[in-house]
Amino acid sequence: MATCCKYKTAKRLMIVVNFVMLLLSLIFMAVGAISLSYGMSFSNTLDQYCEEACNPGTSTEAVGCDCTSSPPTTTLPSLVFQSPASGLIVVGVLSFICSIIGCAGAVRENRKLVWAYMAFILFILVLTIGFFGAAATVSTGAAPSVSGPLMGALEINYRQFDWEPFHLFFPEACFAGTTPPNANDVSYSFPLCGFNGECVKTGYVDSREPTCCASDGSCDTAIKSCTYGRACVLSLLYYAAAPVATAAFFAIVIQVAGLVLACVVRPVIGRLEFPDRNRRYKLDESEMEEV
Repeated sequence: MATCCKYKTAKRLMIVVNFVMLLLSLIFMAVGAISLSYGMSFSNTLDQYCEEACNPGTSTEAVGCDCTSSPPTTTLPSLVFQSPASGLIVVGVLSFICSIIGCAGAVRENRKLVWAYMAFILFILVLTIGFFGAAATVSTGAAPSVSGPLMGALEINYRQFDWEPFHLFFPEACFAGTTPPNANDVSYSFPLCGFNGECVKTGYVDSREPTCCASDGSCDTAIKSCTYGRACVLSLLYYAAAPVATAAFFAIVIQVAGLVLACVVRPVIGRLEFPDRNRRYKLDESEMEEV
C-alpha cells in the first residue's frame, strides 16, 4: 500500500507541477517579450541619439557613437541586453511543449512519454540555468562584455554624453546636472557626482552640486538629485536583466520538481504491462503493491 500511495501521490503531483509549468511558461514568454522590447527600445534610443549628436551642424564626434557610418550608429553594446530576454522566450516555448508531454505521460501512464519528458526537461533545465546565469551576471554589472564597454565609454567622457534623452532608462538624478551651451549651442545633462562616486566641483555646474558632497568627499546619494555615473549604468543593467533572472529562477525550481517527480513515477510505469495496445490495463491497488 505504501508503494501504491507513493506512486499515486507522485503521479498527481507530476500532473499539478506540469500544469503550473504550463501557466508559468506563458508568464516567461510575456516577461521575455517585455524585456526584449525594453532592450530594443534602448537600442533604438541610442541610434536616434547618435543621429542627432552626429549632426554635421553640431558635431562630428559623439561619445558612444560612430559618426562615420551612414546613418550614425551607437558603439555601445545595446544588443547584448536582448540576449537574456530572447533566451527566456525560448525557455517559455520549450517549457510549454514539455509540460504537455509531462501531463500526457502521467495521465496515460505511458513509459515512452515519461522518458521523453525526462530527457526534454533535462535539456531545458541546462538551457535555463545558462540563461539565468547570463541574466544574473548582466543585472549585477558583472558581465565584462556588457558593463566593460559601457563603463569604458562613459567613465572619462560622461559629462560629454547627454543622459536626458534616456530618461525612460535612467533615474532622474542621472541627468540633474547641465553644462552651459558650447560653441554649437549644445548642452549636456549628466549626474552631478563623479562617475565612480566621488564628489566633483566644477565652475559650470549649477549651485546644487556642492550639496552632493558628503563629509568624506564622496557623493551623498541620500540626496534625491545626487548620484554618479556608475550607479546609473548599474541601474540600467539591473532593470534590463533582473526580471529575466527572476523568471528563470522560478523556471529552474519548477523544472527540478518536475524532473524529480518523473524519476519517482518512471520505475513504476516501467513495470506496468499493457497486453493490448488498444486497451489500457490498469493495476488495482493490491497488484500495485506487489510492483
